[in-house]
Amino acid sequence: IASQSAATHRAVLGKLADDLGNVYQFSPLAAQAVAHELLRLMRATGDRQGEANTRLRLGDLAFLQGSNGEARSHWDHALALYQATGDRQGEAIPRRRLGDLAFREGSNGEARSQWDQALALYQATGSRQGEANTRGRLGDLAFREGSNAEARSHWDHALALYQATGDRLGEANTRGRLGDLAFLQQALALYQPMQEPEGLAETHGRLARLAAQMNDTEAAELHLAEAAAWAERSGSPRLVEWVRGLQSEVAAPPSADQWAGPPH
Repeated sequence: IASQSAATHRAVLGKLADDLGNVYQFSPLAAQAVAHELLRLMRATGDRQGEANTRLRLGDLAFLQGSNGEARSHWDHALALYQATGDRQGEAIPRRRLGDLAFREGSNGEARSQWDQALALYQATGSRQGEANTRGRLGDLAFREGSNAEARSHWDHALALYQATGDRLGEANTRGRLGDLAFLQQALALYQPMQEPEGLAETHGRLARLAAQMNDTEAAELHLAEAAAWAERSGSPRLVEWVRGLQSEVAAPPSADQWAGPPH
């Protein structure tokens, strides 16, 4: 009976961990408690693969809360565990996350190194979704550094991969990244049926900038209003702050970081 109870406890925790994003939306503290309890169980049973997966989630939670050091620690542990178990596709995930962290901190060289390694692992294991996600981030980095041709090359590759896998959200995100008016309008058309608030907020914000550059004040104001409404609906403080900043930014030429949109 005790073993059955323990198995049930672990199964429930596992299901909650699989849906940790929704748990986090409800209560960040509950999400952390679930993940830490699952980590304790994985370590107690010597399940290195399970520990790696759980540390990956704990790193994600820390990253969402802006705790960079804690996120790095969990992802470094996950990386070592995936390497020890020979899980090459698993290894790619914390490498991509560590690249995201380096990008957040402005360490472009470290971000490129981690993403290049993740890309090679995804290609070697045939993960087109992982390759698409990583190419998107490498495109972001190239754009930040002013390498527009390289950025477009990565984004074009990512777009083709998302289309091949039927990932409409990934396709919409990439069309948004490509940045010109035609692609942004296509991104908007993809986001609208899904009512995806973050994508709609970011796309309307980018369209506001483009309209301002073309001296179309009325269109810029309309897109800013839409961006603000969708950002509020998303519940994302970073998006709300980014959209508010657009009010003063639309009159000035955007920097590469501004064109890249809010931090991902």
